[in-house]
Amino acid sequence: MISIYRSEAVVLRFYDDELAVLSRRDGARHLAHGPLVTVMRRLVESSGLDGLLRLVEGGSSDNAQQQAVIEAIRGVFAQFQQVSQPIPMGGLFKGAAGARLPKLSLQERIPLTGMCEITYRCNLRCQHCFVLHKIEEERPAHVDDETVLRMLRDLASMGCLDVSLTGGEATLHRGYQRFVTEAKSLHLYTVLKTNATTFTAQRARDYAKDPAHETHASLYGSTAEVHDEFTAVAGSLVKTMAGLRALADVGIRVKVNCTIWTRNTDQLAEMKQQMEELGHYIVFDDIIHGRLNGDRSPQALRISPLVRNQLVSNGWLKPFAPSPCGAGKMKVKIDAEGRIATCELFPGGFGNAHEASLPEVWAAPGFRDASDETMMLANSERDGDKVVRSCPGLNLLNTGQMAGRTTI
Repeated sequence: MISIYRSEAVVLRFYDDELAVLSRRDGARHLAHGPLVTVMRRLVESSGLDGLLRLVEGGSSDNAQQQAVIEAIRGVFAQFQQVSQPIPMGGLFKGAAGARLPKLSLQERIPLTGMCEITYRCNLRCQHCFVLHKIEEERPAHVDDETVLRMLRDLASMGCLDVSLTGGEATLHRGYQRFVTEAKSLHLYTVLKTNATTFTAQRARDYAKDPAHETHASLYGSTAEVHDEFTAVAGSLVKTMAGLRALADVGIRVKVNCTIWTRNTDQLAEMKQQMEELGHYIVFDDIIHGRLNGDRSPQALRISPLVRNQLVSNGWLKPFAPSPCGAGKMKVKIDAEGRIATCELFPGGFGNAHEASLPEVWAAPGFRDASDETMMLANSERDGDKVVRSCPGLNLLNTGQMAGRTTI
């Protein structure tokens, strides 16, 4: 169903006869929709993408109707060329036309979003980490370069639009920059998740030559006492701040994620100010759940419902509502051991990237059945006649059961 065409500068993905995404390597994207997409698809199938681009650049016809079509197609490409900034995933879902893409993804099982854990090696021991048991192994799992590259190519071939590279600490994989470059070359909107501690001035300069579209880091306190307690590594705040400064110095604006926990609720304003002074921006959440091995001890770090309500009232947090579930339909995760799962919140997997291609595992009945079951549970809770959205993965990590209304 999905057809993907590439030129030197543009990738054109047809998701059906009336829905297509144009993209550039720099993260610029445009959603085309309607009957004109059908015409574009037929032209590409007969003349190739380069043929369509030549038509856009200078083609003409003596036939008025055909000329009108050419002008309309030029209008689509003109809108695309006007996109000057990277468009993250949510930016394509606006309006009625944009809403069709996730709906189609859920119906046809198109993994628009992928997460690749490229290593479980990490230099921190964050108390809330849901793979801490893997990080603490004597020899943490580490995916070889060629397997990561193949996973990225598989994702792109399946119609994926964005990918996160994470760990562990992703930058402890010597190939992380190579993976960022490859993902961008595949026109995947690329996010690198890091704790920032490894970024020296030179490393930041090297990374800035071809950085991910988004760089995400973490902060758990404005003081070493609080931050280092959470990471369980003395001196980690000093290294994190040095890395964030190095990234700021080379012009990379970082999205800093702060998990609110029992010890940092009085430091939120100071953390926000620290990040803004560096030119970064910070977002807050309080989602703390159990580990993938069933250990629920991280839940002791959670703030109380009373404190949460106060933070919501003061604008630091939003009222809790589970995100729409796309496990095994709209998204997929490959962990550092190669296991392919429907969602980052589920332990285990239904195949291994070291043994089979991602499309093969994705198409397997067991994977499909697990996805169907998860989606059914996510949409089975009710409040009277109203369906209440739930998150089976979060439920599993919090309670050991997938069913039920999701709370924090």
